[in-house]
Amino acid sequence: MTNDNASAPGQSEDEAVLAAENEGMDEAVGHQRAQYDILAEQVAALERERNELKDQMLRALAESVRFNWTLVRQSLEVIGKIFKREVAAKSALAGPIEIAAQSGAAARTGFKNLLYLMGVLSLSIGLLNLFPIPVLDGGQITILLVESVMR
Repeated sequence: MTNDNASAPGQSEDEAVLAAENEGMDEAVGHQRAQYDILAEQVAALERERNELKDQMLRALAESVRFNWTLVRQSLEVIGKIFKREVAAKSALAGPIEIAAQSGAAARTGFKNLLYLMGVLSLSIGLLNLFPIPVLDGGQITILLVESVMR
């Protein structure tokens, strides 16, 4: 019977096997610890990226609200000038043909400009829809408000 495990002098064969197994376990634990450290570092990096993204999204939301509010205010100013006859309605408002022409021009200059124009049109139509004209949503809201006050 040969002993493949070289045992240290004064050490039995069982002790030598145990020492070799412990050495292997220490090596495995060290390897797992290194993997854990790498994983913990990756999780921390992802957490930092998530926080940065959250901050960017909040800044974008705030900028969007500010920009849209400015656009609504400017639209209301132009509509006010039309009613005061400071600006001709024909020069301030556009029909479907002019909208199509502007859409084509925006598309030729780039997708970003087309997306911007679509947003402006959407906001403008939504704003006009809220005016108290009976066939529009704003008219329906006005009628409902008057009815609720009269009850």
